[in-house]
Amino acid sequence: LTVLIFAPSTTWAATLNVALDKLQGAIGDTVTANIKINSEGTGINVAQATLQFSKDILEAKSVDKTGSIFNFWLKDPAFSNDTGQIDFVGGSPSGFVGPSLQVLTITFKVKGNGQANLVFTDGSVNASDGSGTNVLNTMKGAQFTAGPKTEGPLATLGVATLPSAPPQISRQAVPAKSSPLKPQINVPL
Repeated sequence: LTVLIFAPSTTWAATLNVALDKLQGAIGDTVTANIKINSEGTGINVAQATLQFSKDILEAKSVDKTGSIFNFWLKDPAFSNDTGQIDFVGGSPSGFVGPSLQVLTITFKVKGNGQANLVFTDGSVNASDGSGTNVLNTMKGAQFTAGPKTEGPLATLGVATLPSAPPQISRQAVPAKSSPLKPQINVPL
């Protein structure tokens, strides 16, 4: 019992999160979501997750493993636009440590207006400690807002488009023969 009380405790923590390339857009736009892991100083070598997305607003177009820390997949990344779900199980024989470890890149097309939530409904991140200890402490989703399409160069800022230039009025100069007369003001009494 004394050994258990005075034994050093190890705190494991890792965060699984979604990073969007933009937080708002319009129907027809493309949005990129990166799934990343912050290992919080712990070596990790396996992760699995299920990500739910608002299927009325976003449509998954592709899932890309390029640049991932994982080089083998127990369950290849897959998506379903019918259920609004993406899931994967990936791993690596060696451990990785870092604040922004790349797992997947997901490309969505905006198909509706409103607020789209991307939420992890299941997940684990396993330490490369020989025991596969689940060190996942936090799962952070993301929110994307889709609004009406705007046109022009200010559309990316969400500002209404202004005309490119005001109309120019030109007229011929008339030389004055004498000083201009003061205008007369008629005020009824």
